Amino acid sequence: MHIIVGATGQVGSTLLREVTGSGFPVTAVVRNSAKIRDKSIAIQIADLLNVGQLIEAFRGGTTAL
Repeated sequence: MHIIVGATGQVGSTLLREVTGSGFPVTAVVRNSAKIRDKSIAIQIADLLNVGQLIEAFRGGTTAL
């Protein structure tokens, strides 16, 4: 499972589109889930300064992008 941090930003949204378009499983780590329009994408809400939220967001991931 690929973990994309900042998946709603300029770079993150491009990565999200490319990775999901290639058929790879992905989890989007975001602050605001409403910005992810594709409801088939797994979403984890996390603040990058909150270690507990990040640990949970990265659980099950094999690659961080």
